[in-house]
Amino acid sequence: MADAYRQLGEYAKGIAVAERAVELRRGAIGREPMALAESLDSLGELRRANGDYAKAEALHREALSLRRESLPSDPVLIGRSLNNLALSLVEGGNPDQALPLYEEALRLRRDALGDAAPPVLSTLVNLGLLHRTLGNFAVSEAAFREAYVQRVKTLGEEHPSTANAMTHLGRALALRGNFAEAEPLLRRALAVRQKLLGPRSPDVSIALFELATALYGSGDLAQAEALLREAHAIDLEQFGPDHPETAPALGRLGEVLLAEGHLDEAERCLREAVGIERARLAADHPRLAADKSHLADVLLARGKIEQARALYDAALTVQRAKLRAGHGDIGHTLLGLARVAQAKGDRPKASALATQCADVLAQGPANLERDRRALAILQRALATAGAR
Repeated sequence: MADAYRQLGEYAKGIAVAERAVELRRGAIGREPMALAESLDSLGELRRANGDYAKAEALHREALSLRRESLPSDPVLIGRSLNNLALSLVEGGNPDQALPLYEEALRLRRDALGDAAPPVLSTLVNLGLLHRTLGNFAVSEAAFREAYVQRVKTLGEEHPSTANAMTHLGRALALRGNFAEAEPLLRRALAVRQKLLGPRSPDVSIALFELATALYGSGDLAQAEALLREAHAIDLEQFGPDHPETAPALGRLGEVLLAEGHLDEAERCLREAVGIERARLAADHPRLAADKSHLADVLLARGKIEQARALYDAALTVQRAKLRAGHGDIGHTLLGLARVAQAKGDRPKASALATQCADVLAQGPANLERDRRALAILQRALATAGAR
């Protein structure tokens, strides 16, 4: 029942059910450690989905401890607990602590199962995602490439797991600015998913979103918009208008529409995405903070300076608490606040914020080029104003 609520995006209801299951298993006579560990993991996954990272971490730590005590040599279950704990640490803003956990999981699984086993490749993908978060983009790409090559060897090109690996590798290449290699991979992943899963599968929506994101980064706004509209239509069919899974494509569509100058629709999309996330996610969820920042971009473009400033401030508070110091979302919000200060005529504050933004963006991947260009324009304007 808890998993069903998670799939529906009803996280609060799922948490209540999962908490009851944990309570019952803790109090059972002749307590079964493995059953309790399963319930703890289920509750932890719900807490993580809802942005309650500290609580998720504690639950996954307890599940790992129970499994180490009961099945110390089981690479699958120990690896699962290590992965779950690492995910909660990454999403909770402590990626450095997750690295040894993923490395241990990968070592256990490789030794027991071999290089090409599905649990090994899943852990390798998670390790690649972690290195991407840490800013180790070359290492991340190498992990995704290994997972992709192994899945092609064992499963062939036309398999959902291979398509998943293609998507991760394509995104890694796009992050490094290698759009020429990224786009064909992402298109191939989309075609495989459409063929195997049908054109309206949620996995097809994910593939459309990733391809659109790469095209947005390379400057093909019209095609990115079309793909995001298709992804959002699938999300609405599969999840309904209020599910958290409908928000990402809607928010990214708002970003693209803003870049195209369609302010009315951009604001509508981003307000809708923020509304969904406010209703379904924790108040300090980084995804909600990111969409608040992008909504602030639209408001600033419309001259609503104070409304934009309030949203940027709220977003930055969460981002600094939840994300690593060099995360691109922090840089984007600092850029917005610098532009707010410029609009209010406070050049010293704008310059200080622009410097902070430059420090953050210098640590980020190549796909932050849009923000780097906007920052360069702002810095030139501030320098010109200072020279008068």
